[in-house]
Amino acid sequence: MDRLGGLRGQGLQRRDSASRDRAQIGSSAIRRARNLAHHPLLLLPPGPPALRRTIAENKSLNIPVEITRWLGRKSFEEGDFSAAEQYLLPVAKDSKNVDPEVLIELAEAEIQLGKTREAAPIVAQYLETAREPQGRARGLQAQAAVSLGQKDFDEAAKLCDESLLLQPEGRLNAEGRLLSGEISFARGDYDGAARAFMTVAVLYDDSSVTPRALRRAADAYRKANNEQEAEKALQELQQRFPDFIKSPKSPRSIDEASPSYPLYGRERLGRSKPPSKNRPCPQSTRKSLFQKAGLRKRSPRTV
Repeated sequence: MDRLGGLRGQGLQRRDSASRDRAQIGSSAIRRARNLAHHPLLLLPPGPPALRRTIAENKSLNIPVEITRWLGRKSFEEGDFSAAEQYLLPVAKDSKNVDPEVLIELAEAEIQLGKTREAAPIVAQYLETAREPQGRARGLQAQAAVSLGQKDFDEAAKLCDESLLLQPEGRLNAEGRLLSGEISFARGDYDGAARAFMTVAVLYDDSSVTPRALRRAADAYRKANNEQEAEKALQELQQRFPDFIKSPKSPRSIDEASPSYPLYGRERLGRSKPPSKNRPCPQSTRKSLFQKAGLRKRSPRTV
């Protein structure tokens, strides 16, 4: 009985100690937030442009890590991968302030910039802590993109397949299928690449995923000397996503883009987007699309 009472007392002491630690951490965070609230950078007009301009003009300015991290992640979301790397790299090197989200976004930004060698150790560091299926799948896809950049196609395909097993549906599944198509494309298997891209176009209806799949399917069909199917994919793209065709950021094909064109394109990675307001896949063409992709008929998903 005395022993039980002693164990209970030890448990209460540990609980009280943990509560004090949480209170100290909380009060420290509150003090830091209060100090940050009075930082001169936060008196600027809201939004990244004013902050970036001020930081560029004042090299000696002491920038709180919270602002640097926010600017890096905001730049990443906006697709400015060079700026994202610039702001996230110092944060990633600071062991006290780095977090898994910073690591994976920095790695993906460097992959988008074609810096697969620099991204490799960052992805490995991220995967050491990624345990949840979604986070691990994202890391495996980044690692597959690194292998793709190093022309290790077998390893890239293996990692990509593993990520798809962890995410059998949803946004990361769509991105993984796109990456699988890019691996086949790089291998010279243009028919296989076209099938992978068309699978995404059939299964998903999302304005940041499906148009890219149709565009790349057309590229793959052209490489396979199948002009008829390439034109059909482009017509499908025009019908469902006319705004994508008009966008100046949309290259006519990956071969005509600059060498720094992403190995696998993403917009606002890991963040869900509302369903596309563009026209869904016309019923008249859906059957043939399913046949090309080797799928049974079902409604396209939003991601």
